[in-house]
Amino acid sequence: MKWREKEKERESNAKLFAGALTVTLFIYGLIHWRSISLSSISTSNARSLSPGDIDTSFLRPISDHDAVDVTPGEIIIDAKDPIKLNGEGEGWGGPIKQRLKVRKNNGVLQLRANSKKENPRSIKIDSPLPSTSQLNPDLLKLWDRAFNSLSTAAGEHRDAALTRLGRKRVPTGIPGTWATTESQGRDLQEYLDCVSGRGEWVYDPEGGRGAAGLTVHKYSGMFAGCDKRFYKGGKEDGDGDWNVRESLKWRWVPSGTCFKARQRRPLSRVAFCQAVGTKSLLLVGDTLQYSLHDMILDWTTTEPQTCYGDLYCKEHVMCRDILRKGNSKDKLEDWSLDERVFHHLPLPPNSQKNHLHRRSIESTESPSADHDDTGDHDHSTSSTSNKSKRAPNKVPYLRYRRSDGLEFGGKTTSPVFIHPSTGIREINMHWMAYAERNDIVVLTKPPLPLPLRGVNGTWDEWWDSAEVKPTERMVEAAWRITEDAWLPEMVDTLRTIRAQRSDQQQLVVYRGGWRSHQDCGVSFLESPEEGGGGGDEVDFAEWDSPGDGPPPHSFQPSLRKLLYGGRAGGATDVHTAFYNIQTIFQNHLVRTILAPALGIAYLDLESTLSVWRSGMLGGSAAAPFQADLGLVDQSKSGKGGIGVGLRSSASGDCLRYCIPTPGMAMEEAVLGGLLRLLERD
Repeated sequence: MKWREKEKERESNAKLFAGALTVTLFIYGLIHWRSISLSSISTSNARSLSPGDIDTSFLRPISDHDAVDVTPGEIIIDAKDPIKLNGEGEGWGGPIKQRLKVRKNNGVLQLRANSKKENPRSIKIDSPLPSTSQLNPDLLKLWDRAFNSLSTAAGEHRDAALTRLGRKRVPTGIPGTWATTESQGRDLQEYLDCVSGRGEWVYDPEGGRGAAGLTVHKYSGMFAGCDKRFYKGGKEDGDGDWNVRESLKWRWVPSGTCFKARQRRPLSRVAFCQAVGTKSLLLVGDTLQYSLHDMILDWTTTEPQTCYGDLYCKEHVMCRDILRKGNSKDKLEDWSLDERVFHHLPLPPNSQKNHLHRRSIESTESPSADHDDTGDHDHSTSSTSNKSKRAPNKVPYLRYRRSDGLEFGGKTTSPVFIHPSTGIREINMHWMAYAERNDIVVLTKPPLPLPLRGVNGTWDEWWDSAEVKPTERMVEAAWRITEDAWLPEMVDTLRTIRAQRSDQQQLVVYRGGWRSHQDCGVSFLESPEEGGGGGDEVDFAEWDSPGDGPPPHSFQPSLRKLLYGGRAGGATDVHTAFYNIQTIFQNHLVRTILAPALGIAYLDLESTLSVWRSGMLGGSAAAPFQADLGLVDQSKSGKGGIGVGLRSSASGDCLRYCIPTPGMAMEEAVLGGLLRLLERD
């Protein structure tokens, strides 16, 4: 009887094997038929292929920056909506969240993941305001209501401030510049907005555009963290001609329409110092403003000066080394004369061909060029002048004063001052007296943090209400705190600055804020991200730049991405979203309503930095970015890695940038903006 049972078992196994073989042959035939049937599809939207290649007209048209090299018999496609994946969904919503490489081999399509694709060569920037496409109608209505309400409130505060100032103290044009009339001031501001807000980021691996060299950082070590990580991560010998971080191989190219009536000039250390002359410069703001203090010192000195940090910063002499007779201007511009405190960043391969070297720079020296700094300098307040209490400088000085909220008097300057709207401590050093004695004042007022629980019971009850959607709650919270707290404080500060000086010669500049990028330290991206217009971003398949963090966005992030985080990053952190929405509101109010009425110049940093999540302090402290999909084991330090459980002061810092900044963005926006303001038309 046992042999009968064994015989039945053999027959059953044979039937199962025959069934499996039949299914396998059927699937093979189906795939073979599919590969042949592709040749019958129209090729109207596909790239030209050699005879025998597979037709791809069922795919989306490929844009310019999607272009890749195609070899005969091979095409690169994106898994988009028309392609069904295992019947479980379409495109990127299916189970295969990666690009597919399709190769024709004996009539069979072989799918391979992680195909190689060229990085985008340009990133277009056209507005500081994010796109509102794909927002639901309720959220879009709330967004419009917020802007209208804020604009109305800002106009009322502006009119009240002008009334208190009186006609004699209301400036015309932009004092401290060549723009002395209202129309000239408007033209100058539009020129600044165009140069910094309309154009494109262009990939420049040979360094043929822009300045002759990269900023040589000589001060706070944390701002050199990106380069430290890059060279420590095995990049000492370099993989190409220019051995620097990938984020430094991009250059900002303003739109050609910005230069219809003006000559386009590259950023120059010598030109900047000649334009400053003997003017003194004061920076006022939070710790983000202190990073600009380091950057300006890098550009105006060749040797490091002593500074005791943001709370104890003293005055620094600027431009003495730059304008000293005998110094080669070419070596100043390519930073050959600067002391290397941290790293020796190589010159671009095309630095000798750079147009900056061919440009003749006037040899006129500043009066400070021959000055010996060992003498005494008189910066005391003059008791005989009522118009200006500032004694003339013999050399240009840079000063920084820490003020988190731009508050300037009374209890707000107390070391233990707690902001009544947030319940969080603010550091506001005395700075208004310094502003009165300086020729150029650059200030900024950052967004307010999310209020602590218990500070305002009404706020807490509204915040916890289930009747309000989270995204709508975030927009309205940023709107209310801007209108009720930030705006009145900002207008009062600007009015007080204008009330101090009656000589109409002081240049006041408001430095616009930039957004926080919560994904500045991610080690990989799970899938393509949502672009500015609702489409998918082009991923950087070959981004290999330790210390830089992830690659930049290939589009300006839309408002939807700022609120929801996009498909790769998940929901946006509540504090990051609150900060970014305030930044958008506040920059718009200052630029369009407050600054023009009070003769204040506005420098836009939000537009050009909107795509740059690379090159931030948080990226320098995170595991190196991996272009391919997969998890990164951060416990393995390797070359330039972070040890288990170790955190640095830069960890998670997705607000401050390393120096040099990506694409020299901040150098171009701040130093280039000041240069354009100080130059003659």
